[in-house]
Amino acid sequence: MDNLIYSKILSNPVDYSNIESIFNRYVHNLEINNNLGYLIFLEHKEVFTVGKFSKSKYLNLDAINGIEVVNSSRGGDITYHGPGQLVFYPILSIKNLAIKPRDLVNVILDSLIITFKNYNLESKKNILGPGVWIQNYKVASIGLKFDKGFSKHGMSVNFDIDLKKSDGILACGEKDINIGNLNKFIKIEKDFFIKKYSEVFINELIKKSNYSKKNAISLSADSFESEP
Repeated sequence: MDNLIYSKILSNPVDYSNIESIFNRYVHNLEINNNLGYLIFLEHKEVFTVGKFSKSKYLNLDAINGIEVVNSSRGGDITYHGPGQLVFYPILSIKNLAIKPRDLVNVILDSLIITFKNYNLESKKNILGPGVWIQNYKVASIGLKFDKGFSKHGMSVNFDIDLKKSDGILACGEKDINIGNLNKFIKIEKDFFIKKYSEVFINELIKKSNYSKKNAISLSADSFESEP
């Protein structure tokens, strides 16, 4: 087993219907090679996803504002995905990393807060449910699944989404949440943001991991891939 975590940037928008097969492919690679994990960054084609534990009215809908609604195996409630958003999926062997699920959730969110702070942006987590807020705007949502020692799903960060797409829904199932865009506060190129966030994420992961060789963990060079 090497001590690398591989960063993959998927260059084309991904249809949400393909995401489980993508997760399964990367998990299969981890099982065969006994590796630590992948950090997957992508943008989804337009969709609303509803988490498996949701009790909301959205579960039985086919579409909202003309956008397809699909059920997801992640936690959480309803979330919009589409253009102007960055989605981060850490596909990790939590067994090999010896990290608790709750600690991994905090690593994901805390890494975003630290990255924002490096841009002189103050943010907070979990004000009204899981996620990250700048002022009173929720700019990042999170929902994970842990299955047989692996993490799936992850976090979405709104850079410049069309906020009107979510008109008429209770974001994340909460009536008092204002969804916002990062670009309202600062302009950041996605590729540069990915690089900075990934570096912080690895540092925070090392702090929470009980893996015996955690200080040797490093991030591989980014690679660009296409998905169906």
